[in-house]
Amino acid sequence: MAGADFAGSYRAIWRYDLPNRVDRELEFSTLLIGGSDDRIAYMHERAVALLPHADSIYLDGKQIL
Repeated sequence: MAGADFAGSYRAIWRYDLPNRVDRELEFSTLLIGGSDDRIAYMHERAVALLPHADSIYLDGKQIL
């Protein structure tokens, strides 16, 4: 739904100053989902590092939820 320039949406997400704006001790449940077939799969570990109390799922290859 981001249109032809979906990459602009991704760039905006990763330019956001998350480390200085998120409480590392979240008061709500958070689930990070990533997968090896995602165009930004390499960013999953960065998200996990920024939100150490979040649960994380990483799908390798053709796994289906």
